[in-house]
Amino acid sequence: MPDDHITAHRPGPVLRPAAPTADTVPAHARPSLPLRWRLIAAIAVVLLGLAGTAIAPAHAAGNPQCTTVHEWNLLDANGDPRLGSGSSEYAIWTPAARYSDGSYRWSCLLSRGAHNVAVLTLQQTINACYGAQPQSGGVNLGLHLAEDADFGPATRAALIRVQQYHRITADGIYGPTTATTIRHQGYGYGGGFGTGPLCHPFGG
Repeated sequence: MPDDHITAHRPGPVLRPAAPTADTVPAHARPSLPLRWRLIAAIAVVLLGLAGTAIAPAHAAGNPQCTTVHEWNLLDANGDPRLGSGSSEYAIWTPAARYSDGSYRWSCLLSRGAHNVAVLTLQQTINACYGAQPQSGGVNLGLHLAEDADFGPATRAALIRVQQYHRITADGIYGPTTATTIRHQGYGYGGGFGTGPLCHPFGG
């Protein structure tokens, strides 16, 4: 599993000439506004600050957008019998973010309006693991999505249904909690009875 604590390079501070202060500007050169205009300006600054806070993305806590898909080869931590008696290994495919150094991150975000292979992977997982005939380990929620890589209203509604089933925040956004809770399309391997296509949660 890739390291989630990647420190981004931050450029150094940009040095600018110091702005003149009240102590360096002669009193006769300072503009004088009527009190009511100064009050209006102060209120406007406060309202702009509140507006900026209100529109800040609720899921912007350092998670990048999912833009690709990655296969994770993992060990089962809970002894899922679907993997068979001879194996505890499985692989799943999840939406992912890819960094410039070639590494992948599973804790990424997908929401309405996205259109890429990560959305396609999510749609395939919902169909395989939450459709009317789910793969081994899946749940029959009767869901069926067009696999068109478009995160539209139907994909959002289906994801909300999956989130409701798992009793997590049902906001129609694929994020870290959803990624580690839902079952993903995958494959069990290692030679035991029952290995093959399956649906399995991420990390056990």
